[in-house]
Amino acid sequence: MKVEQAAPFGMRDKIGYMAGDLGNNVAFQLQSSFLMLFYTDVLQIPAAMAGTMFLMARIFDAVTDVLMGHLIDKQPTTDQGKYRPWLRKMSGFLALMTFLIFQSGLQDASMTVKIGYMWVTYLLWGSIFYTSVNIPYGSMAGVISPNPSDRSALSTFRTIGASTANLFIGVGVPLIIYHEIDGHQVVKTDATFTIVAGAAALISFTALMVCYRLTTERVKIPVSDGPRESFFQIVGKLLKNRALVGVIVASLGMLMATTTIGQMNNYVYARVYNSTIGVSASNLINQILTLTITAPLGLALARRFGKKEITSVGMFLASVMFMLLWLIGPRSIYIHIAIVAAVYILYGFYYSQVWAMIPDVVDDIQITMGNRDGGTVYALNSFARKIGQAISGALVGWSLSYIGYDAQQLELSNQVQNGIFTMSTLIPAGAFLLAALSLFFIYPLNHQRVEENNQKLHS
Repeated sequence: MKVEQAAPFGMRDKIGYMAGDLGNNVAFQLQSSFLMLFYTDVLQIPAAMAGTMFLMARIFDAVTDVLMGHLIDKQPTTDQGKYRPWLRKMSGFLALMTFLIFQSGLQDASMTVKIGYMWVTYLLWGSIFYTSVNIPYGSMAGVISPNPSDRSALSTFRTIGASTANLFIGVGVPLIIYHEIDGHQVVKTDATFTIVAGAAALISFTALMVCYRLTTERVKIPVSDGPRESFFQIVGKLLKNRALVGVIVASLGMLMATTTIGQMNNYVYARVYNSTIGVSASNLINQILTLTITAPLGLALARRFGKKEITSVGMFLASVMFMLLWLIGPRSIYIHIAIVAAVYILYGFYYSQVWAMIPDVVDDIQITMGNRDGGTVYALNSFARKIGQAISGALVGWSLSYIGYDAQQLELSNQVQNGIFTMSTLIPAGAFLLAALSLFFIYPLNHQRVEENNQKLHS
């Protein structure tokens, strides 16, 4: 591994990397939080059918993530770097598909047409274009700087970018997409969703181009002169590394939890508490807490105690808080918002540091196995994230159908409301616990070992 002479790592890289996750997350959060709602309430596709599509499509997404990582690792490094050129080539296509998956004009088409369109556009969005941007973007953290502290800073700035995107999407969109009918909050079925998607696509493309312009790849990965192992040989070897397995399982649990929260908040606040303001208020509070408390505090705590140490505790306490929310079953929306806000502070320690943990895993693999397939490592972590999203999307869709949710029914029965509340709390509680246990018992890269690995590679 060679560190090229370039302009020193600094604020330009941090701002650029922050913009990259803003661009990624505007597209990701719009579909993650609102696509199920769009399918069920605008296109009126059965929730179970949409959930099945999410499960199958995201499993396919996960496979293409790994293939994409392997493809990147095989490519030689150019003058622009190994990963940055993909942002320039593919960001426009991601923006286009972000717009196309939210087409309200199809609501009067036949169910066959709507379901076919749902499958084709979502597969193109997630399996091809989001993958071709997100995998190289995430892999960049390991080559912008070899220093673990710099990587923690990049991870923190990435969290700030993601939180800023969540403010745009999580706070603004609920205020736009709902209107009131007979005292009940229901989703608009006009062109509103399509217009919102167009604006998000423009923001996404612009931010990713800022990332491309401001970041610099300093660590040049040499191309091996020996025979190249096959894709399956590489993946098989990598999965023998405990650090990679630990972060993969943690990512699966984390995405199961957060995807469920994002999807279910629309139903909990709008249909159980009958407050669309609650959706925006909760998202606003959560992101402000992430930006003002979790991001700076997480960086300081990680430097003092270690990434593994603070993330494992945070995820465990997040699980406890959601169990508490289920047991209390508060009638007050304010208590619900307060408990979820506390969860976001705790889970945010993991989210603010996970992108610095991936390069630590790559370093560990280089030391223990002699190879450095950074793109494939990041892609395997993304694979787990996609599986987590797939399981969450399927569980939400199937559960909504099981409890008898009907988007056309203005007033939901107590049974349906209780079902919505139960699934919105117990699924995240179990998923956060899975992530915590993986970090406690599988992931081995504590603070001391990370520092030792860095000294071995760069001393």
